[in-house]
Amino acid sequence: MAKGRRKDVLGLSEIMANTPKQGEQTSTPADPPPSAVEPRRGSAFDHGAIGGMRSTLMESASRSVQEIDPEKIREFGPNDRLAIDESSILELAEAIKMHGQHVPVMLRQDPEDRFFYQVIYGRRRIAAARYLQIPVKALVRNLDDAQTIIARGQENALRLNPSYIEKVLFMRDLLKSGYEMTVIGEALGLDRTNLSRMKTVSARITEDLIRWIGAAPGVGRRRWADLAAVVEQSGIEDEALLAFLSDLNETDSDLRFEAALQAARNYQNPAASEQPKSSPASASRPVMLNGERVAETKRGSAALTLKLFGKSDDRFVDWVERNAEKVLAKAREDWEKDINNNG
Repeated sequence: MAKGRRKDVLGLSEIMANTPKQGEQTSTPADPPPSAVEPRRGSAFDHGAIGGMRSTLMESASRSVQEIDPEKIREFGPNDRLAIDESSILELAEAIKMHGQHVPVMLRQDPEDRFFYQVIYGRRRIAAARYLQIPVKALVRNLDDAQTIIARGQENALRLNPSYIEKVLFMRDLLKSGYEMTVIGEALGLDRTNLSRMKTVSARITEDLIRWIGAAPGVGRRRWADLAAVVEQSGIEDEALLAFLSDLNETDSDLRFEAALQAARNYQNPAASEQPKSSPASASRPVMLNGERVAETKRGSAALTLKLFGKSDDRFVDWVERNAEKVLAKAREDWEKDINNNG
C-alpha cells in the first residue's frame, strides 16, 4: 500500500465543522433527502444554471447534519466489532438524553431503496437513539462499497481502538465478501506485511474459538500468533479445545485467551502416540534452482518447513504465497504418480 498521507475518506474536518455546539439547533429535512426527487434525465433540469443549482443544493445537503429516523437505517457489510455491549448502549443513551448527541454518525442512502439508509459508522449511537426513540444526527455521504468499508475502518481506528483479533475478523469477513487487499489495507491502516500476518492467524484459529475468547483488548499480535502456532503444532481440534474450556467461568476475555493458550499447550495429541517415531530433526537442506539458492527445507518432529528467499525476485515469492494451494496440489499429484509407478 502506498505510503504517505491517506485520503480523508472520513471527512473528519467536515464532521468537526458541522458538529452542532451544545444548544445549537439542527435542521430536520424531510425524508428522503433531495436526491429522492429525481427529474427526468435529459430534461432542462440537467443543464445550465438550473442544473448547476441543483448539484450545489444536493452537495450542500450531503455535507450538512441531518436528523434521521433510526428505523430507516439498515446495516451494511461486515461487523467491525465482536459485539455491542447492551449496558454500554444504555449508558450512551442516558448521556445523549442528558447532553444531546454532539458527534453525528455517517450514513449513505440504500442503493436499493431510496427511502432508507445504510450505516457507514456510528452503530452504537444509532442503537442509543433507537432506544430513546429519537432521530439520530447524521451526515449522509455518497460512497460506494469500497469507500464505505475504508471510512468505517478509519473511523473505528481513530475512535474505538478495536482489538487485534477484531481487526482479524473484520479482515476475514471483508475477504469473504470479495474486497481487494488494497481496500482492506486502507480500511485497517495496515501494510502488506501485517495483513499477511493477520491472514495466518485467521487461517489457524477458528471463528468459534475467537468468539469464545472475546475481543481480548490486552492481547496483541504476537500473543495471537503464539496461539495460532500452538494450535497448529499440537493438532488440537476446535471442538476438543472448546470442550477443555467449557467449565471455565472467567468472563474477562484477556484471561480467557490465556486459558485457551495454556489448554492448547497442555494438549497431547492422541494420534501422535500411534504414529511411528520420526527421525530426529534434520539440518536445513538448500534448494537450488539454476545454480541459485532459492529456498531451504527443514524437517522437524512434526512438520516440514519450506523457507523461500525473495532476494532474487520478490515476485516469485509473492506468486507462491498466492498460489500455495495450487503448488501443493500439483506436488501431491506428482507424488501419487511416483507411488503408483513404483508400486
